[in-house]
Amino acid sequence: MLNRKVELLSYLSSLQCELKKINLETEMICQLEDSIKNAELLIPVVGAFSSGKSSLINSLIGNSILPVGLTPETSLATEIRFSEKEFVEAVKNDSESDNYSIEELNIISEKAHLYKHLKVFINNEIIKKIEPLILVDMPGFNSPLDLHNQAIMQYINKGSHYIFITSVEDGTLTRSMIRQLSDILEFDRDFTSFLSKTNLKSAEDTAKIQNLIDTQIKNNF
Repeated sequence: MLNRKVELLSYLSSLQCELKKINLETEMICQLEDSIKNAELLIPVVGAFSSGKSSLINSLIGNSILPVGLTPETSLATEIRFSEKEFVEAVKNDSESDNYSIEELNIISEKAHLYKHLKVFINNEIIKKIEPLILVDMPGFNSPLDLHNQAIMQYINKGSHYIFITSVEDGTLTRSMIRQLSDILEFDRDFTSFLSKTNLKSAEDTAKIQNLIDTQIKNNF
C-alpha cells in the first residue's frame, strides 16, 4: 500500500508538470495529491480474545500503553496514533467524543458500552516513524456482543493490511478464525500471521503448531 501511494504521488507530480506546460488547470490534481498524502493506512491487529494482540503492540512500540487481560465486555477497538501531547479520545456512536488522560486508559474499560472505539495519542518515536500506518488493537473474534462484532466489521473494510495473532494455547485455526480471515481476503486485503505465547510450549510443540497453522492457511487460502 505504501509503494502504491508513492507511485501514485509520483505519477500525479509528473501529470501536473505536463499540464502546466500546456497551461491547463492543475487545482484538482493538487487537491488529489493532498488527499493521498494525508491518507491513513489502518493496520488492524486481529485474533481471538486473550491471543496476545495488546501485548504484541506494546512490544512493537516499546511501551506498555495498552491494558491487557480485558474481558469481552470491556474491549474496544483502539487506534494508536502519534502526538506530542498524550491523551485518549473516546469516540461515541453519535460521532461525539470524550477526552481522557493516558493515565485514565484503564478505567475507560468500565465505560466501554458508551463508546464506539478509542484513539490513543502517544509521544512515541516508533509510532511517529511508521506514519501513515495506524495500528489498531481490535476486539477479539467470537465476541458475544453485537457492538464488538460491529466494530470488527467496521474495520475489516477499512484495513490496508492485517496482523493476525494465534496463541499456541489454541493450537490450531478454528472455523470461526478461518471465516474471519476469509472476510478479510474478500475485501482484497492480505494478512501477516503471528504465533503468540510461545513461551508456554516447548520449542518442539511450538514448531508443530506453527507447521499446522501454516498448512491450514495454505489449504484454505
